Amino acid sequence: MRVDFGKMVVRSTGARRQALREMQEHPTRARAIIADAWSEVWEAALAPAWPQLERILRADIVVRSRAIATGGIAGMAGDLHPKVGWGDGAVRVSLRRHSEQVDCRGSGLVLVPSVMSSWGCMVLTEPPAQPTLFYPARGVTAGWAKDAIEISAALSALLGPARAEILLEAGNARTTSQVAKDAGIAVSTASHHLTVLRGAGLVSSERDGARMLHLRTPLGEALVGATL
Repeated sequence: MRVDFGKMVVRSTGARRQALREMQEHPTRARAIIADAWSEVWEAALAPAWPQLERILRADIVVRSRAIATGGIAGMAGDLHPKVGWGDGAVRVSLRRHSEQVDCRGSGLVLVPSVMSSWGCMVLTEPPAQPTLFYPARGVTAGWAKDAIEISAALSALLGPARAEILLEAGNARTTSQVAKDAGIAVSTASHHLTVLRGAGLVSSERDGARMLHLRTPLGEALVGATL
């Protein structure tokens, strides 16, 4: 498979150019500054909302996987972003000023849903990184942010409070005992709720030695993501 990318070239001037030059001349210090800055951004802007954002990302992956299964790569690629499409056996990204063809045979193309933008897409083509296309995840809108109470209420109205809580916490595999402890209910009650959720296709259960681990299915991810 071939991928055609376009890139926007941005040239800095004045003080910004000088700052970039100094970072280039002192890479170790620059790396530490960048890492610290990103840590601060994470703690202030993303960490408080990350559980909701993670559900959006998981739901988007489910939607894209289903699109590939039903319409193939061409159908999926055409729905990623207005500037992304399929033509002549290649994923094509139409940006500005720069044209490049990347052969993805042997490496593949990594698709990364992003919560950082609701309108743009970006590409990464420079080796040794795998060719990567970042695109806006579905559901990233001005009204995506809901607090935990709103999300729980929406699912509770559909599933009931106990099952809604179990499903919301099923992003990580847990044993039946852990599910019961987290929900504050008896193991037998947790087992019953898990059976109902499993029957509805929202949770899968797999044995790991003597333990049974429960995890949201793609359908469960899509349902949780739809409440955002």
